[in-house]
Amino acid sequence: MFKFIILGLLHILITISMAALFFVVLPHNGDYWGVLIASVWNLVAFVLGDRLLLSSLKAKRLGASSDLVQKIANLKALKRFGRRFEVFISKEFDDNVFMIDSYLRSPAIVIGVSVLKTMREEDLDKIMSIGINRIESGDWRFISLSTQMLSIFAAPMLLFSLGSQSSAIVKLIGAPCDFLLNVTKRIAGLGDERSSDLEFIHQAYPQLWSEVRPRTWRILTPFMSRLIGTLLLIPPNAGSILERLQSDQNRPGWENV
Repeated sequence: MFKFIILGLLHILITISMAALFFVVLPHNGDYWGVLIASVWNLVAFVLGDRLLLSSLKAKRLGASSDLVQKIANLKALKRFGRRFEVFISKEFDDNVFMIDSYLRSPAIVIGVSVLKTMREEDLDKIMSIGINRIESGDWRFISLSTQMLSIFAAPMLLFSLGSQSSAIVKLIGAPCDFLLNVTKRIAGLGDERSSDLEFIHQAYPQLWSEVRPRTWRILTPFMSRLIGTLLLIPPNAGSILERLQSDQNRPGWENV
């Protein structure tokens, strides 16, 4: 119930923020447009958000007879976890594990092809077990929805990605959204999800865990990469914003997004 209250407060925060922003941009009835956009955004995130993200990854759903589905089913049985899982693989997104949960549908796990080919069986079982634990706790459902709702504050990335801006500058624009998400997690009592097992796996397979580059319209790529990257089981290998800025400035020309 407490998490539902937080989601309600997030909706109010987003609505007030959009109303204020559009009132400044459009003094005549701009606040009504802001309320409408915020309401539609949150509704789409609640109803269709998980499906839209899965489609951007070109994820292929596996049937019940698949070995991977059977493996996850066995892990669920050991933990006595009753919820049904949807299991996908993706060649577009091939070197990490993406998880998303919904209040309306079954949770989904997308496993990259390179993860299946590279990781040892026992390590693959370990990360699948960690993923199931997170979804079983119910926290990932809250994180999935709050991440999608708060991503509206990263929408300015869409405008800056039209020009030849540094990728680090575009990511810097999304920093307030990341800050709000971290604050939301702390208010909800959710700490750092990283575990010693994940740290070990991250270091054992350094060739994996690259940044996500979904195949979509160019203007949407930075925004979608940030949103999907937030819901990865293991954060992508990427330097800090300062490191990326310095790297971009040392090049002959600033990197296009």
